[in-house]
Amino acid sequence: MAHNSRQGGARSGQSAARDAHGAKGSKSTAEEASSLEPTNPPQGSETLEIEPPITPVPAGAVFGGRPQRSNKAIEGGGIRFEDPTMQALLLKHGAAPFHPNPVKIDPPFRTLVSSIVGQQLSGKAADTIWRRLEAAFAVEPSALLTARPDDLRALGLSWGKVSYIQDLSRFALEGGLEGIETLADDAIMARLISVKGIGVWSVQMYLMFGLGRPDVWPVLDLGVRKGLERLYGVSGKRELEALGERFRPYRSHAAWLMWRSLEG
Repeated sequence: MAHNSRQGGARSGQSAARDAHGAKGSKSTAEEASSLEPTNPPQGSETLEIEPPITPVPAGAVFGGRPQRSNKAIEGGGIRFEDPTMQALLLKHGAAPFHPNPVKIDPPFRTLVSSIVGQQLSGKAADTIWRRLEAAFAVEPSALLTARPDDLRALGLSWGKVSYIQDLSRFALEGGLEGIETLADDAIMARLISVKGIGVWSVQMYLMFGLGRPDVWPVLDLGVRKGLERLYGVSGKRELEALGERFRPYRSHAAWLMWRSLEG
């Protein structure tokens, strides 16, 4: 897994999330079907050496109830988790690139094209294809919609991704991305999943790494699920959603720390 610092914007952040996400695609059938089955911790990950020490929550613990209202932003920057396990990870790995920390807002079209390019690929492979795309075309809706499909395919994109990118380009030219950064998370989700090739996971990555939204809970992501199972003994969808309540309103930060925790 190549989780870099994720401070370099959506490209590095999405590459890291892709590596954690594994071979999952981004359309709903790939994200929402078998992706919620229990997973096993990575080899050699039975313990995690962190100062202050982290004590995994016993398997079978009950989660849910009211959000932890004492999770809060700290004057002068940063956040604090009431949950001791998550707070210890925060102290070890530092600030995530989401509000209320400083964030860089990236153009939605470029960020979403990047997400499509990276579906089912490692970060390294996706970055290689992305560089080829940038060298061959302006990453703009009009340029990619009018590009010959064969030319896009020659960059290393699958035929499916060529179709997805051109469908997104058409959507953007019709005004589908206008003002999207001003919408609430749920409204952005509803708008974008209508585009062929963009599913729940891809939209969540855009919310996090394109807009810096602080309270996204991507339980479809394999890396997030592995981290939560490893430290909290939770793997079922209902339990994962319930566990997330204790990290509001900073669930994006908690997810980022799960990716980082798998680095050791």
